[in-house]
Amino acid sequence: MPLTAVPPSGVSRELSGCGLTQNALLAGMEGSLLSTLEPFFSVLSVPSGTVVHDVGNEIERVYFPTAGLASLQCVMQDGRPIDTGLIGRDGALGLMAAIGRYEARDRCVARSALTSITISSFDLRRVAHEHRGLETICANHIDKVLSQTQMNAARYALQTIEVRLANCLLDASGLLSSDTVPFTQELLAEMLATRRTSVTEVACKLYAANIINYSRGVILIQDRAALIKLAHVTEE
Repeated sequence: MPLTAVPPSGVSRELSGCGLTQNALLAGMEGSLLSTLEPFFSVLSVPSGTVVHDVGNEIERVYFPTAGLASLQCVMQDGRPIDTGLIGRDGALGLMAAIGRYEARDRCVARSALTSITISSFDLRRVAHEHRGLETICANHIDKVLSQTQMNAARYALQTIEVRLANCLLDASGLLSSDTVPFTQELLAEMLATRRTSVTEVACKLYAANIINYSRGVILIQDRAALIKLAHVTEE
């Protein structure tokens, strides 16, 4: 079972090793807004597999990742989770709680070691109510995440496992700014809601074509152009 993230009581407020500009949302904020938020910031690191927030629980903290990846999951009635999107340094986790008290409708799980600048939802709401610019930033990001979720739902309905895997690797690579993606085949199977044998079969084909290489829980993208071409193949 995944671990559950513990609110970071006593976490160091030292941000020098985890600069605000390492997260795109924070980097895009006006200096006066950042100055208002900064006293409430902490830095938190959680291991891969940690549940950051879960369905039905009130979101008590908002996370602005500066390194690593997290995925959003839709939890089906039978308890089966399906990944609907990846978030990294481009966004935030639990940002809906900046608008008002919010019970999570999805599960958020760290997919690699995750380092984030974090703030309590209560403090973020207080600042958002005083700074309309922050409300706009939050609303725009929420719309972006919803659009990503809808696009990924279409992928599951229309695309083959090969295309979905290619898109997953490219999305993760882009968010990490690296050709190296720290995913095992077992993790990819969970993220793509398919059997591990299916992932292994596709990975072997991509390996034989020199598109990817993999070993010890790490996938290396060797031919990005070929992977992009595969990711844009759609069903007739």
